[in-house]
Amino acid sequence: MGYRRLLSAFFIVLGISLILGQILLTYGVQPQWIQKATLPAYQVDAAQIAQNIERTQGVEIEEITQLPVWSLPDMVDLNDVVGFIAVPSVGLSLPILSGTTNKNLQLGATTMKENQRMGSKNYTLAGHRTQSDTTLFSPLRRMEIGEDVYLTDKSKVYRYRLKTVKIVSPEHVDVLDDVKDSVILTLVTCEDSNGIQRRILIADLVEETEYDESWHTMFNER
Repeated sequence: MGYRRLLSAFFIVLGISLILGQILLTYGVQPQWIQKATLPAYQVDAAQIAQNIERTQGVEIEEITQLPVWSLPDMVDLNDVVGFIAVPSVGLSLPILSGTTNKNLQLGATTMKENQRMGSKNYTLAGHRTQSDTTLFSPLRRMEIGEDVYLTDKSKVYRYRLKTVKIVSPEHVDVLDDVKDSVILTLVTCEDSNGIQRRILIADLVEETEYDESWHTMFNER
């Protein structure tokens, strides 16, 4: 009888430890790891970004899988850095990386179409939703109509204003299409933890300005 009680207590403690461990990974380790892994991206200058944009004309798209927190990359590939995104109203600030790959999605926002340019046509970005509401694209769940999204290639800053939020199934890839006579930004992330639906945020370009050091804080606030 004593053996069974001991075994039962062991499994209870083990279960609690696993739950606490997952919470620690999700809310403590993952955000800090992402911040450390992406820190070098913020040192990439406008000239390097312009070269990266020209080098990555073809955007790589991988089959996306839900990778464990402990599989996070050690560092962002600086050759993939093509800009930065910031949404001050929800505390989002991330590098924009070329190609929707498993590695890039673990570290930032990712481009989804070939030859896309900020401030032109339908600029599309994908990002992961995580259990933590402060990591990657998770803060977009708190974004409201009329709030602004900022993109920069460190040459110019593009301010977009959110006009539409909708939930669609994954096969609705038409949201990535260009819209005649419109300059928009489309942000794509999972609506649920199982990836059954997608949250789509569409914003209109409202202003384009020159980048200078006064913008540094916004795009580095993390």
